[in-house]
Amino acid sequence: MNYLTYDPEPEAECFFSMPPAMPAPKPARKLYYQDNPDMCSLEDYFRDHFTHEYTNFLRQKLASRELPLGRISRNVPEPDTIFVTDADITSIHFTAIDSEHVHVEALVRASIYLSALLGNSQYSDTTEQLYKINGSLAIYDDGYEYSLIDQAGIYKSWDQTTYRPLSHYLVPVLSRDELEIEAERILERYYPEALQKPTQLDVNIFVKRLGLTVQYARITKDGSILGQLFFEEAVITVYDENGDPLRMTIPANTILIDVEAARKANGGRVHPTILHECVHFLLHRLFFRMQRIYQSEIQCISCPVEVTASKDSPIYWMEWQANQMVRRLAMYSEQTKIKINELIAQKEQSANYSDRLSIIESVINDLAEFYCISKQSAKQRMVELGFPEAQGVLNYCNGGYVPNYLVNPDSIMPGQTYTISLSATTAEYNHNVYFRERVDSGKYVYVESHFCLNHPKYVTPDENAGLCLTDYARTHMEECCLVFDIGSPQTEYTYRSGTMKRETPTGTGCVIFYPGKNEIEANAPQESPLDAATRISAIMNELPASLGATLVYHMKRLKITKEKLEELSNVSVSTIQRIRTKEGFQATLPSIIALCVGMKLDPELSEDMLDKAGYRLRSTPEHTMYKIILRNMYMASIDTCNAALIASKMQPLTKM
Repeated sequence: MNYLTYDPEPEAECFFSMPPAMPAPKPARKLYYQDNPDMCSLEDYFRDHFTHEYTNFLRQKLASRELPLGRISRNVPEPDTIFVTDADITSIHFTAIDSEHVHVEALVRASIYLSALLGNSQYSDTTEQLYKINGSLAIYDDGYEYSLIDQAGIYKSWDQTTYRPLSHYLVPVLSRDELEIEAERILERYYPEALQKPTQLDVNIFVKRLGLTVQYARITKDGSILGQLFFEEAVITVYDENGDPLRMTIPANTILIDVEAARKANGGRVHPTILHECVHFLLHRLFFRMQRIYQSEIQCISCPVEVTASKDSPIYWMEWQANQMVRRLAMYSEQTKIKINELIAQKEQSANYSDRLSIIESVINDLAEFYCISKQSAKQRMVELGFPEAQGVLNYCNGGYVPNYLVNPDSIMPGQTYTISLSATTAEYNHNVYFRERVDSGKYVYVESHFCLNHPKYVTPDENAGLCLTDYARTHMEECCLVFDIGSPQTEYTYRSGTMKRETPTGTGCVIFYPGKNEIEANAPQESPLDAATRISAIMNELPASLGATLVYHMKRLKITKEKLEELSNVSVSTIQRIRTKEGFQATLPSIIALCVGMKLDPELSEDMLDKAGYRLRSTPEHTMYKIILRNMYMASIDTCNAALIASKMQPLTKM
């Protein structure tokens, strides 16, 4: 039931009449759906439904002197009449008392009319006062009830609640440090043995202690949904092994797992997905119950393979919290530190490991196996627990693993990296002048997904006729590589009938990088700018006017046969021959770029080749990628360039 703790009697019987010409209260706003009609903001719902109630309450209590006026008027120090002409809710704060009850704190600014009869004269004035009105809300599985006003008084900024803060969608507000505290609280209640010694959390026992059950089915045809949490009984459509639809009855408080999708997303493991759904059950029931009040058809929360919601969305924060909590529950901080130090000590005594990086990689693998989580989660947990060396190990970028490198914690801040994907590079190049200047300077080459100074101390030819970092560079990244801050995407996420589904991401994908300020440019390239300019100018002065003749010239200068160039560029001998000999033959732009990469032409010489082929690179994402390849990856192999393009969801230059 709904109830109020004060008596909302008719205004004519309770309050002084409104003085002439006083403005009427502002109409309530209908904003409680904000920008998404499928999710309700509780703050805006309160504004829409209860502004008038708060106004009437303040009128009644101020008129009867049950609430203090606060500010004293010089013109009317002792008013006979106190009347609230208008009231606006400035903000509403929600905090969780427990899993069902919410403390509500509304800050209401009242515009107050004052008057007094002094002798034969009537004096009046207006003032404003900010009041804090406390109430409570209980949301159950079968309904809700609220006490709009339990307590009220003049707002004091130092008044603080001891309850856990909630967002306007009743999602807990938790920092990273608070996540650790929350994980310990959950384990203490439901899995205390994890606090005693390093141990693998048995998800079957954990689920049972929460009062949940787990079932398995093929949830979608394309494997886009990893798992679903059902708060109440539902009949849904799933699919058999042939992709044919089936109807399935799901009991209340059930986790439904798509085994194949979950294994693909978590390194072959299902446990992280089950834990993920358990976190939703523990932290996000208030959100689900509130949404169900307004949409009775909501039955479950669904979790996709990828989460790319906008930071303005409660879905983003629920998924972020669930993802963060999984490894904190699986790897309790204090006991996991003990386990990590034990593993490091064991491997340092072994002759099987040649350096620190190989030890850290082995520790990550052992942790993933012991705690039954993915290697990436184990790596992230090591970094969180004070082992920064793990940050340079098992980095996946541009479709493959980056060779391990050492991270000096004194030279890189949390949330920074030396590794950047080509897709992120393209976006940064187009809108970040600072970064574009460094890319265009010619001082850096893009090697192993890093922008590294082009100097033999740091880069060296590899076995595939490309470049790789030297061993020295991999242990001194702060000396030679650009540093980037890790940002977040602003992509959209849909929420329909209790199901969260990912939209096709736009822009640069899941992570955006911004150039940091820790770059070191003290080491000049081996070839001075003047020497490079002199060498390139001499070549340019000898180049023929046509594309075909220019290709012949470069091949002769570099002593490359047609067959060798085919090997280096993946451009067929027949195409190379037609470019060389057939005047007017229009080679494709990717083929010309592939030939430039195969011959490892300086950027200025590549630009000349493109110009003679009739091409000019524009500012599209694809053409920007080509610019970066020709300027910063011209020493890389054609296979490396093609793999980077494919990882950026672009067509390769040539057939693989």
